[in-house]
Amino acid sequence: MVQESDTHWLRTDALTEAVKSLAHAADLAERGRDDAYYLKWALHALQLAVQNLMLCTFDLTDRQTLDTKWWKQWETGFEKRGPYPDD
Repeated sequence: MVQESDTHWLRTDALTEAVKSLAHAADLAERGRDDAYYLKWALHALQLAVQNLMLCTFDLTDRQTLDTKWWKQWETGFEKRGPYPDD
């Protein structure tokens, strides 16, 4: 029997999501040659790819340059949905 805590409905990471979204956008754009409706979904896929590439960039930044106390306050705020530290 599978316990609820052992199941994962969807697990991905930003880089995989970005690459797959770009590939999907290319496929949808190709389909858009025959049916313009697919172009809308191609734009959605491109937006998702850009969003995930921005997350990848953030993950690659040197977090050590940030004030450690500020960073911990921000992480705590994120986990608890606020309050966030001032910039």
